[in-house]
Amino acid sequence: MFYITRKRCKRHKIINLAVTINDQIKLLTRNGTVVGATLSFTRLKALTFDNVRHQFIASDMNQQNDTIYSISLKEEGNYNNPIVQDLPDDIQGLAIDPLTDILYWTDPKYKSIHSVSLNDPTKAEIFMQFDKEEPQDLAIDSCRRYLYFTNAFNDRPSIDRINLNTKQHEVIVDSGLHTPVGIAIDYVAKKLYWSDSGPGIYFRIESATLEGKEREIVIYDTHQRPFGLAVDSEFIYWTDINNNALWKRKKNHSGSKASGRSPLKHFEERPQGLIAKHLGFAGTPDCENVMNLTREYSESTTEFYEQFVEEVTEKMEIQCLNNGKLTGNACLCPTGYVGPFCEIPLCHNFCMHGKCGFTANGYPKCTCNAGYIGNRCEIYVCDNFCLNNGTCVHDSNEIWGAKCNCTAKFIGSRCEINIDNLCNKFCNNELEEPKNLNCNCSATSDGEIIDQNFTNPLRPQEVKISKHSLIEQLKDPTVLILSICMLVSLCLSTILLVYVCKMKKSKGRPRVNKRIIVNKNVTPLTYRPQSTTQECEITIENCCNMNVCETPCFEPPQLRRKSAKDEKKTLLTNMENPDELC
Repeated sequence: MFYITRKRCKRHKIINLAVTINDQIKLLTRNGTVVGATLSFTRLKALTFDNVRHQFIASDMNQQNDTIYSISLKEEGNYNNPIVQDLPDDIQGLAIDPLTDILYWTDPKYKSIHSVSLNDPTKAEIFMQFDKEEPQDLAIDSCRRYLYFTNAFNDRPSIDRINLNTKQHEVIVDSGLHTPVGIAIDYVAKKLYWSDSGPGIYFRIESATLEGKEREIVIYDTHQRPFGLAVDSEFIYWTDINNNALWKRKKNHSGSKASGRSPLKHFEERPQGLIAKHLGFAGTPDCENVMNLTREYSESTTEFYEQFVEEVTEKMEIQCLNNGKLTGNACLCPTGYVGPFCEIPLCHNFCMHGKCGFTANGYPKCTCNAGYIGNRCEIYVCDNFCLNNGTCVHDSNEIWGAKCNCTAKFIGSRCEINIDNLCNKFCNNELEEPKNLNCNCSATSDGEIIDQNFTNPLRPQEVKISKHSLIEQLKDPTVLILSICMLVSLCLSTILLVYVCKMKKSKGRPRVNKRIIVNKNVTPLTYRPQSTTQECEITIENCCNMNVCETPCFEPPQLRRKSAKDEKKTLLTNMENPDELC
């Protein structure tokens, strides 16, 4: 239920803001004054407002399950009504479309956006399922029918939107983002705002058109972690879960990106979900239906809102935090804190791996843990230090603060030296023998290097081998047997080569395949008429042996393959025509 605290006052204040803080929804004025709050929840987070039914809708994390509640501002009986129960994950964002009475919520763990009709809350369904997107906060442009959301997926953070009529999904901003969370719409200026937690201590709030164009950094500062985001006609508001604070800054601030902001309220617990009363639509034709609903809402709830007021003076009391001292209208901060109210600790998230202290001038200084260096202890000495698969250990006695245990083939402070390359150069007389390293060079009889081995004396398990000559190597039985086998093979090869050459030469000489001797008692076939003064008889055999006959002394090649009978006939035929033969 609601409770109200009252003080003596000059005038009443109207509710402009609502924020979830642990088990409460606190209602505040624009200057940060708490007007009222709800009770009886466990741990509230996401928050939105239903302008038609005049109720808050919030998610409550109860142990392992989440429940979405409606908190009515009109009924006098049961204020807290569960809409959807036993959800499996922590809800990050809520939004409601007043024209269709459909509630939407995000589930980053299961990469989805869900929806349910408030007219029938028993039929919840998955509105959009994603492959990689992790939707965080939601904002609805009911006039133009778009659902906007922040995507905090590490590999591709983005600002996206979905057409409520066609379910067409598009990315409108996808560069220069780190972890976008909160999102809000300025209906008057037709702009989109989102908060982004950067690396380390940085954060920023950016704006763009509803199409993602004309992007601009509105706020860029440090030592905050924004979560909820809201805008009205004049201010930007955001919750800071690092400092448990609610902040604001004018939208048209002309100073630097880090100036002009001021804390509205500091809380004991972490503030998260945030909404602001923003009812102007500047007479846009697309927003006529929404304007009609808004007009009905304003007329019916003005009297009710005035019940939730706290009577306060116009002047806000300044409170200095972290033992700061109020001097006039400003705070004098102790060492280690800055800000208008001493609300920003300089050491917050400054040292990444170490303890934070301060110099004599009040600047933060880090004392790093073992193995880390850098102004913020952000560098681990072993990161990419050892090369070639060496194992790194941090050692304060080393120059670099790290030491490498190298693998077998490498040496050096970072395992950058290849031992094989050193021994190869040594064996080729390109350099002197390296210190603490014994190279073993093997050579042929011509002195050509055919192998080299090394012994690293830094490794006790290896045996040192001194440099020795070719003769000493032959004393090894294995080497001797191998040498004899090679010599025998060489001799056999030489003999075979000589034999082959001799056979080739013999094939080139002409030879008589057949010799025919004519019987002496018969008139020789080679007989020629002689003169009366000289008689002579020469056989084919003698003719060939004396090399005095013009008759061929070898068989023509075409006759060699004939049978013996055919060869005799051919020879007799040739002898009958002696002029053609001799």
